[in-house]
Amino acid sequence: MILAPWQLVYVKVMVHGVCFMLILFDFMLGIFIVRSIEKYIVSIVLLLIMEKAFREMRGLGGVC
Repeated sequence: MILAPWQLVYVKVMVHGVCFMLILFDFMLGIFIVRSIEKYIVSIVLLLIMEKAFREMRGLGGVC
């Protein structure tokens, strides 16, 4: 599936929005039970992976 540059931006915003909401939700609840910590770690790992992927995409015509 090939996406146009503006679609990449839309996907990037969606991904960051979802990850940010997950992290924010965990912070708001303030629950540090093992399950919540696992979800939080997974969210951060996903965010870092996506960030790396989009950095690599910049050279392919990605915006910002």
